[in-house]
This record gives sequence, structure tokens and C-alpha cells, in this order.
Amino acid sequence: IFIYDLQGEILDVNRSACKRLGYSREELLRMNMVDLESKDVAFIHERIEEIKNRGQIIYVATLVRKDGETVSLEMNSSIVEFDDKKAILSIARDITERMKLEEELKRNRNHFEENYKELANSIDGIVWEVDAKTFRFTFVSKKAEQILGYPVECWSKEPKFWEKHLHPEDKWAVSYRKKATTEKKNYKLEYRMIAADGQTLWLKDIVNVVIEDGKAVKLRGIMVDITERKKAEIEYQKVDRALRTLSMCNQAVMLAKNESELCLDRFC
Repeated sequence: IFIYDLQGEILDVNRSACKRLGYSREELLRMNMVDLESKDVAFIHERIEEIKNRGQIIYVATLVRKDGETVSLEMNSSIVEFDDKKAILSIARDITERMKLEEELKRNRNHFEENYKELANSIDGIVWEVDAKTFRFTFVSKKAEQILGYPVECWSKEPKFWEKHLHPEDKWAVSYRKKATTEKKNYKLEYRMIAADGQTLWLKDIVNVVIEDGKAVKLRGIMVDITERKKAEIEYQKVDRALRTLSMCNQAVMLAKNESELCLDRFC
């Protein structure tokens, strides 16, 4: 517990405060809260002004111990009367270990994201991530520019980028995506997009809906260029139709020949 005046001069502390900071009570009573703050003078004065205006706030302060080590304290601070004068009472909770853990988790997360991006950019497809509420892209791998020709930045900066560049006949994919997200179902789609040079490309989109606390928060997927496969399928369909037509013609000719022979037999 710390009690200090509106200028930050320490008026009283309890044993726990002395133990946490490594100072004696007498030493702390000769100090200002500014002397303990590791950030800067302005930080403490800003918090004091905020407490005066709002009456009570909770904030995190990093204080310096006598041995030079720092401790992170969650300060629940409010205006009180002390010796017939307005003062500030701060009840501090040591959250040093929690802050260290959060920092470690943050470092691990950043490391994971760096590795994820590195891996994503090495995959022969467009790896992407979308916010499930806004459907705006939060990540697109570099392969996007190589495949479709648009700068990667356009995907995240331009609202509804994906929708705008869908083939006119494949706009149904927009409502399909929304429905699948609402139902929290993973899905696969094949649709066409218009590339920067005007070409039409076929893409297979494999999508995973990320669920947190029972809600869809992100969509993650990979778009694979299947244009050549689709061209081959279309060519096969053309050849197949041609062969079917030719077979029907052959059958018709054979039928006509038999009927002609039957007619000649009748006249003989």
C-alpha cells in the first residue's frame, strides 16, 4: 500500500511495499513516486491528474527496486483524506510474473507469426487470412502477386477486393462464404478471378473457419491455381461431345444404309 500527496510525495507505506521494493519505510517516506517509476516523470503526473479527475483508476506501473530490478504492479488508486488533506491511496498487486509470462507469450507469438509467414510465402498457392466479421484480408502471401498480378497490399487496403475481382458468373461465392462462416463450417470452392492483365484464372479455395469461444473469428485458406486443369477438363468435354456427335452420325448413316437395302430388296 502506498499513500502519497497530489504531487507524488510519499506519506505512508506498509511493510509489503518496503519488502517488494527493498527500501526501509524511512527511505520511502523521503521519496517521491517519480523516484520509483521506471518510465518517466510525466507518466506519474499524468496518472495523478487522471486520479484527481476521475476519483479512482487502475493502471500498471513499473517501479524500480533499490537493487535496480524492476517490479510490475497493478495499482488500484483513489482519492482519500489523509491527515485532513487530499491524498492518493494506491493498493498495489505484484503482477511481475504475469507480465513476464505475457511478454514471453508475445515473443513466442511473434516468432510463430514470422515462421508462419515464411512458410506461407514458400507455398505454391495464395495463403490468406480474413477477419470473420469484416471479411477484410489481414494476411496474403507474396504468391498472390505472382499468380494474379495485384500488389499484396491491395488485398488488405481495398475493401471487398476479393469480391470485386471475382468473375461475374461466380459472385455466388460471396454469399456461400458468408453462409459457411455463419454455420462455422470449413469448405472448398472452385471459382474464377480476373487477373490484373485481364486473364480469367480458375482457383480452388480450401478454407478453414477458426473458432474461438464458440464464435468464428478468422478464415484461413489457400487458393491454388487450377486454370490448366480446368482448361484440360473443358478440352476433354469438347472432344467427348465431338466423339458422341460423330458416333450418333455413324449410327444414323448405318441405319439409313440398312433401310435403303431393305427398299431395294422390295423392288427386286
